[in-house]
Amino acid sequence: MTDDFLTRAEAARHAGRYAEALQLLTTALGAGPDAALWTERGRVYGELNNVRQARADFTAASEADPAGELGDRARAELLRLLTPKSVSNATPRPQPAPRPLPHAWVRTLVVLLLLASIGCAVISIVGYGRYPLRPPAPTTVPSRIAE
Repeated sequence: MTDDFLTRAEAARHAGRYAEALQLLTTALGAGPDAALWTERGRVYGELNNVRQARADFTAASEADPAGELGDRARAELLRLLTPKSVSNATPRPQPAPRPLPHAWVRTLVVLLLLASIGCAVISIVGYGRYPLRPPAPTTVPSRIAE
């Protein structure tokens, strides 16, 4: 019986007949609590922008079926309802375009500068003994005092 009420209420909601959908769902909920009916009624109230009543219905559906699929669906609908439109309709950011490889002359210049740097380092290490930074200290030659 509740399935019949539920399908008729869903069809009424999709057609935009919200008063009829609410009347069907309220009548079905009067017969007995059902998480699917509460979820559908929450959707109707959500489309009518009655956030307070939609939250109450989604919470009731979530508490009626805390570990089941209907409870999960009700919590997901509640999150969708409470999320700001700018967040829920956000488009994914485009990926940046891959950077093109540098021109051949840039690579050649980098290689030449690297080789010049290595050459200067080698010359400074090898040539350090020939051209010291400070002149050597004067050496004294022993004199022939005691002859």
